[in-house]
Amino acid sequence: MIDNSNKKRGIALKSTLSILIGLQVLVLIYLLVMFLMIPGSSMLSVVLKSMILALAQITSLVLIFKWKKLGVYLYIPICIVAIVIGFTNPTDFIMFAYLNMIFYLITLVILYCCLRPVWNSMK
Repeated sequence: MIDNSNKKRGIALKSTLSILIGLQVLVLIYLLVMFLMIPGSSMLSVVLKSMILALAQITSLVLIFKWKKLGVYLYIPICIVAIVIGFTNPTDFIMFAYLNMIFYLITLVILYCCLRPVWNSMK
């Protein structure tokens, strides 16, 4: 049963989704510039994986913004894959992988707290 009376997006959810979408667009632009500037590098596969993840995250966040539960179901595994890819990168920046993991876990908790009251009104 879908409850349409609670279909009002709160300021916390709206701002969280807007910030996350904006950050992912900036990450995608940065990765595109890196892709164009370092052709033939060994980091090319890492950049391509990160670009695909950023596109998938933008897609899932837009789906959440359009009241689709599929966006939540896509965002959780995408975050887990991003954490795994962060730890398997052939770079020496292990601290970046830990910060990336903390960021994704915090965003999952924030989205859970924002979506819990309106979960029944999502399709």
